[in-house]
Amino acid sequence: MSETASSEYVQRRLDAYVSAWKSYEPNEIADLFTENAIYHRNPKSTSAIGRAAIVESSREPD
Repeated sequence: MSETASSEYVQRRLDAYVSAWKSYEPNEIADLFTENAIYHRNPKSTSAIGRAAIVESSREPD
């Protein structure tokens, strides 16, 4: 793929992101992130570092 992502690629990634979070399926959520990703659910949340922590944070209520 070139340095510039096609609109189709971006749309597929966005669709996968939405689908994974709606599914509450841990493996689908984990697949969205790199092993060392840092994720913030919202500006006031504690950082979730790594896939396992991100999946665990997805189980917490907002």
